[in-house]
Amino acid sequence: MNFSRGPRGLLAIGLLATGSLLFQTALGLEGEGTSPAEAPPRVAILIDDLGGSWKVAQEVLNLPAPITLSVLPHLPHSLRISEEAHRLSRQVLLHLPMEPHDLERNPPGPGALFSIMEREPFLRTLKSSLASVPHAVGVNNHMGSRLSETPWAMGLVMSLLKSRGLFYVDSLTSPHSVAFQTARDFGVATLKRQVFLDNELESAAISARLEEVGEMALRRGKAIAIGHPHQKTLEALRVGLPRLLERGVHVVPVSELLGGGRCGS
Repeated sequence: MNFSRGPRGLLAIGLLATGSLLFQTALGLEGEGTSPAEAPPRVAILIDDLGGSWKVAQEVLNLPAPITLSVLPHLPHSLRISEEAHRLSRQVLLHLPMEPHDLERNPPGPGALFSIMEREPFLRTLKSSLASVPHAVGVNNHMGSRLSETPWAMGLVMSLLKSRGLFYVDSLTSPHSVAFQTARDFGVATLKRQVFLDNELESAAISARLEEVGEMALRRGKAIAIGHPHQKTLEALRVGLPRLLERGVHVVPVSELLGGGRCGS
């Protein structure tokens, strides 16, 4: 083909460039930006530690976005909160207690998994915790800085989740967690927490973290954050969630981030 700069040569170059662009687009290689056909930037926000207070759960359910509720097992309102969230089409996770490093100062609570447990008591405890939070479509860890670093324990968790078609969100309470990779190894759909909204329990700091999540979604297409049912967190969300939508960032149930790649991968 003649690639001279004459009219025919320019036409040939243009046709080749167009064909190359179409080929790259078909393969998803045309760049990292969001095309018009792709979903808008999305954020999933989990609120952990629910189950002890019905009033607080109602406040979470009344937030102006489909927040995902992560419910601790075997607490006075675990069942009721899960049922009500399901009725309102809000997504529910089991907030599974796991052994932390500083166990004496931070006991993980009922239904916790420990590294000293034998296989059968371990699985029995996990199954009981799942049963106490009906409608849970996935699991994320409560505490667990020690257990999430333990490959055999994470293998047991993921084997059961795989058999039930549940996904796993690694709360990343330890930088050495093997949960995310173990989930992948077992073929369990998985995500990693990217931002904790309220490590600093100040309104300005929480609002700043929420802005950070929005910026991350605008850059990457999606992001995932975890918060807790503190009043300052809930107040920041009431104000900040509509602002995310104004910027074109949609708040979605956490499962909607599982397709097309994984957060934190």
